[in-house]
Amino acid sequence: MNCKKCGAGIPESNFTGICGKCAFSIFQNARTEPLRPVREKSGPSAEPRYAEHKPEPSAAAEPASAYESASSDLNEEIEITILNGFINDQYMLGKVLNEGFNDKMLRNIYSKHIFRMIQDVYAGVGREKVVDAIIIRNKLEQNKLFDDNMKRFFDMVTKSKVPQLSQVMAYLKILREESSKNQLREITHRINNFLKGADKEGKMSFIDFSSEITKEIRDIQRAQSKKEIQLIKAQMIEIAQDINLREVEGEKDCLGYSLKPFNDLSSAISGLRRGFLYGIAGAPRRGKTNFTLELATLVAANSKKPVLFFTWEQTKKNLTYRLLAKETRINPDTLQRRRIKGVPENDMKFAQGWVKMEQYMDCLYVIEGTKEDTVDRIKAHAYNAMQDHQTDEVLIVCDYIQKMPIARNYDSEKFRVEEISTDLKRLTIELNCPLIIISSLNKEGCMIEITENDDERPGLYHCKGSGDIEYDLDCAMILSKDWGDSKELYNQMAHLAESLNKDPIHLPKIDILSLHLDKNRDAPEGKSPCVQYFFFIEENRFFELGFKESTNAYRFSRIEALLKKLMNEGFIKFRDIEGGPHKTLMEQASDISSAPNQDMRPKIRLKR
Repeated sequence: MNCKKCGAGIPESNFTGICGKCAFSIFQNARTEPLRPVREKSGPSAEPRYAEHKPEPSAAAEPASAYESASSDLNEEIEITILNGFINDQYMLGKVLNEGFNDKMLRNIYSKHIFRMIQDVYAGVGREKVVDAIIIRNKLEQNKLFDDNMKRFFDMVTKSKVPQLSQVMAYLKILREESSKNQLREITHRINNFLKGADKEGKMSFIDFSSEITKEIRDIQRAQSKKEIQLIKAQMIEIAQDINLREVEGEKDCLGYSLKPFNDLSSAISGLRRGFLYGIAGAPRRGKTNFTLELATLVAANSKKPVLFFTWEQTKKNLTYRLLAKETRINPDTLQRRRIKGVPENDMKFAQGWVKMEQYMDCLYVIEGTKEDTVDRIKAHAYNAMQDHQTDEVLIVCDYIQKMPIARNYDSEKFRVEEISTDLKRLTIELNCPLIIISSLNKEGCMIEITENDDERPGLYHCKGSGDIEYDLDCAMILSKDWGDSKELYNQMAHLAESLNKDPIHLPKIDILSLHLDKNRDAPEGKSPCVQYFFFIEENRFFELGFKESTNAYRFSRIEALLKKLMNEGFIKFRDIEGGPHKTLMEQASDISSAPNQDMRPKIRLKR
């Protein structure tokens, strides 16, 4: 395939039919017209922002309508704002270019010149070097473009407020639509000339003219698309390159963000993968929020990527106290009410917990959701967080889906949840990020959970408003209490406390929870669909027990091993019993039966 202009060879995928050199030449020689200046409110004597360029009169020209004038003013303000963002943020420029921005969307000739200089300057410096307004102005002066009109326009650009990425992305949509409309107006003008027999269009044959117009309209339609469609060949090449790279660098531990030290969960779902929608459901008091907080902190600490935790259920201060309680191992009530610095043990724990939270406190955002925080607002927050961290990666958590707001009102909760889940799935694909949603159970699911029967447990269809949510999710997880293993844990703790002459009655509040992977798209082979955890109820902390085994003896031995490990590390402590030599449970029962009139309650003091 050859270039239509110079005849040079070009690839078959080049749908324009013009090589890069010729396209650049055409681009440089293209005529551009500046916008009309914004009408100042101070009256006709006010100084214009920059000199108005007066085009030559044409018989076909028509007076601009009020709509076109307002549109011009709006476009100018938008162009000034985004140019300021490009000068101050290279990440913003790269992100917008990836979304299809080009200088054809700019109508002002001064905007086009500034944008070209910004691209030239960024192309010649590294990411670590500084690019500012002075450097761009110097570049304009070197190219003899900095006249009085450019100076006035450039001053407006530099004095405007630096925009956020979400704001620029919204402006990009407006510019894309306006650019397409302007091109359609030009095509309309050419069609009128052809029908009247004026200019060169009137001398062309109908077939040639219609073919040319059809191609231009198709190009406009293609420019409206955010992403250019590609053959599967491009993906195949990327896959082949990835396979060859693994031969050199070694195999990957997982496909997404690592969840270490939750190693079994990380291997079962291959990490939190980009573009995947995850769902966690469970009955009340099963630690859904605490568990997702744990996952959020692990991703923030391991990957150093921004994590947005949206909550419509609790305040961000309350959730921060939960995190602090988990890291310091101090009860949340103690953290909020009692003296910390005055107690040496608590003071030391607080200092150690603060150091642990420093691993992720610069990447974790906790956002109190309101009725305005719809999916579109979540997307805006995500763009701004990615801009702040100069990255294209982010993790989003929503607690929980039944309380998320939407623009429309539905009488049926089922339809409401379906729309939210569909929008969230689209958001994961658009941002190419993992997103975790928490869901509550309906009454039937909650009743099943409290029956203390491990043979029956809640399922994904027990979620409130269950419908399309099970189809939208890539990975569905149900968090439920394992009653049998929890009883075994309490029996082992009681025997262990008794052997240590500690109180075997008032034991630490720990449940064994099972995380059932009811749906796991593209799951690794040979992995169990259930992972178990120790859940410390008062400290809001989870410890991974591992994949659930079907053999009781093997499972109980693992419980014993983890129990002793946590005791040695100081996570599990038993209370002391006051009074005399410590006795076994049988001896205590014998003493109680022989002295029925005495106070049977054991005297207990907390160990400090």
